[in-house]
Amino acid sequence: MRRRAPSGRTAGRGAFTLVELMVLASILAVLAGLLFPAVGAAYAVADRVTCASNLKQIGLAVITYANQHGGMYPTAEDAWGKGGPGNWWENPDFLTLLAVEPGWREPSVLTCPADTQPDLFCDGRPKPLCSSYAANTSCFGARRGGSRAARPNTLIKQPSRTLAFCDAATSSDAPLVVGHQGCVEGGIAFRHKGCAQGVFLDGHVDALSPADVPLGHDAWKEPLWGADPQLWQVR
Repeated sequence: MRRRAPSGRTAGRGAFTLVELMVLASILAVLAGLLFPAVGAAYAVADRVTCASNLKQIGLAVITYANQHGGMYPTAEDAWGKGGPGNWWENPDFLTLLAVEPGWREPSVLTCPADTQPDLFCDGRPKPLCSSYAANTSCFGARRGGSRAARPNTLIKQPSRTLAFCDAATSSDAPLVVGHQGCVEGGIAFRHKGCAQGVFLDGHVDALSPADVPLGHDAWKEPLWGADPQLWQVR
């Protein structure tokens, strides 16, 4: 007696029907929809961890530099045509601690992985150093008014509340500088899910939301920026 072949899928063929393929494609689409956000979130976390590690090393370099130079910080000011050394991104003693050189054009400890253009200002012009971070002029000292003096760490009364470096998106009018007297502006880049990361003068790294950043004409008086008017006296 002959056996009747099974209906539907031919015995031993193992092929999928059109309905089965559609169901499989739907399942894969759902899984992909669940997986991609998780992968994106994992990358974002990795970027924040790397950025925090970078800033931790920068903060250590700031402390080490001060220890090696009689308690004086490297200066952090846009040159405004002034001659002579002074800006931290031109200072070989400071940059050596970060394993980079003046004019360095490659990603380094100064590069946040979430920054798509660490070598360009907001207006598209090249930076003097490939860096995603800016220094706080209000805590480091400046060359304004002809002064080339660095600022001593003894003037910082609350180092755990005073910003040293942070994620930044600066313009070429204020290269790699966060804020200064009468002109504290929103140069901070909140590129980590609405927050920026910064290292403070005691060496700890913390996240900053826009609400944590005092802005305006008198903002430099706040502890975050240094809170010391002596900085602006010409020396």
